[in-house]
Amino acid sequence: MPFWSKNKKETPVNLASLPLTVKGALLKREVGLLCFNAANDSAGVMAKQLLPNSTISRTTFLQLTKMTLEFHSFYLHMVDRFAFELLGQSKRDLIIDSTILSSLENAIATCFPEADDLLKQRMVAEALTNFNNAQEEYAGCKVLLAPAHTMYSDIELPFPTALTSRLYRNVMSCFQDEYHSDPESFMALLVVMTEQVIPIRGRVVEIGQLLS
Repeated sequence: MPFWSKNKKETPVNLASLPLTVKGALLKREVGLLCFNAANDSAGVMAKQLLPNSTISRTTFLQLTKMTLEFHSFYLHMVDRFAFELLGQSKRDLIIDSTILSSLENAIATCFPEADDLLKQRMVAEALTNFNNAQEEYAGCKVLLAPAHTMYSDIELPFPTALTSRLYRNVMSCFQDEYHSDPESFMALLVVMTEQVIPIRGRVVEIGQLLS
């Protein structure tokens, strides 16, 4: 049973009666949890699409973990984009660093629960490096989705112009030594990604309102 199906999603906290500073801290933590839960859900959908009859061997588990962490980096990148575009640089700086670190720590603890604390610290440091690399890669994409008439051709470019195209290539590379596109799996990714980014964007807006 893939690890993400075992992940217990935390119930959102009722923020109405809490002090402003506490609300802000909890919302930032919740955004991080949203990103990892979104990555879990997205990886589950893509695993059913790409590995419908596979048993979970060690190799497959590592591939699924790599795919989940790729989705996780993507959703954290979207938090960064939303924070900058909707709230501006100064508020973005107040949100993003603590959100990313706490979300990566949660991801490593969930994916590797049996690792000791020292190993988890090393994994978090590596995950942070990988996230920074993903930030640079995804930052080069100017739009979320390519126009309909170039949607599939954009996937085949060495440097896709759309975030979704780049994410798809990265996800597929978790399972393939040589990349090839598949319209059905691309559409599955597009649907699940769209479903996940909407609540993430909403939470970023909510944090921005608290910081106003």
